Amino acid sequence: MKRSVDDALDASTVQFSTRLLLSHKEAGLLIGKGGANIKDVRESSSTQIKVEQAQMVVAGNYDSRLVTITGFVEGITYAVGRIYTLDQEEGGGDPSVGPAADRAARCLISKSQSGRVIGKGGSKVNHIRNDSGATVKIVDLDPNDSLVSVNGPAAAVVQALQMVVKELAEHAVEKPEPKRSAPPPAQPMMPPPAVHHAAAAWPYAPLQTPYGALSPAGFAPQPLSTLPQPVSGPAHAGVVSAEAAPPPATLEQMLSHHSAGCLIGRGGAGIREVRSMCRAKIELASEPEGGHGLRRLTITGSLEDIYQALGSIMPRLPASLPS
Repeated sequence: MKRSVDDALDASTVQFSTRLLLSHKEAGLLIGKGGANIKDVRESSSTQIKVEQAQMVVAGNYDSRLVTITGFVEGITYAVGRIYTLDQEEGGGDPSVGPAADRAARCLISKSQSGRVIGKGGSKVNHIRNDSGATVKIVDLDPNDSLVSVNGPAAAVVQALQMVVKELAEHAVEKPEPKRSAPPPAQPMMPPPAVHHAAAAWPYAPLQTPYGALSPAGFAPQPLSTLPQPVSGPAHAGVVSAEAAPPPATLEQMLSHHSAGCLIGRGGAGIREVRSMCRAKIELASEPEGGHGLRRLTITGSLEDIYQALGSIMPRLPASLPS
């Protein structure tokens, strides 16, 4: 049914969502130390921004974290510009992250939105390419979603993404997206294989978390009692009652020398990035304990903070021990 003139909507007055796919590093930069960057972008753009904790596999890319921005078109285009120039803001004039530096960006859109972005005979996507100077490709991922890939100089990539957002705003006016039921929680980048230990040496079962059994290569399973348990009741599992919030809890696990090195990264860059992205306190012993060559990893915080930290640590651990 067509709207009357009085009922006509303007793209600037309709709220909608844009879904970006950021790399692990980009997501960490967006969040910032103690959440400072994401708070600033939210407030300056008047949008809601949600960063999924778990990594996704999208079109063969294992380094993908979903970021959903909800608001009005003006705020979303501003937020997109800020997100993809945060490295320039913090780069101190480094030309490798300047407006002319090569950049890649990805955006998830629904199948119905892809028709709007492509346009009749490819007219709209060609207009975006010509105006921005970026390379823009749209491919179908599944029956529901398509992937927009944008490559080129950073300034061109930002302009192209902002033009895509404006097309999504027009689509929201013409054909509002039906409300979707909440999707299931995203799974970690890859499920860690279980490590089998002799029962005499390791009498405990792998630690069960929302990310699967916590027994990647190099982890020594600990008693389940080391992980704080959620309060009982009808609330969703893992959600702690606000009336009886528990004190900070501590989770300890033992890492092999190889796994500890993978977590630390070159020059300590890996563990620094994990710490900057997580609210929990993360400590790794500098020396092995007890002559067994294992180093103690200690994570301290609320139950939610510990789970968040595990989601950032698990993908960094090796899938198998070195031979």
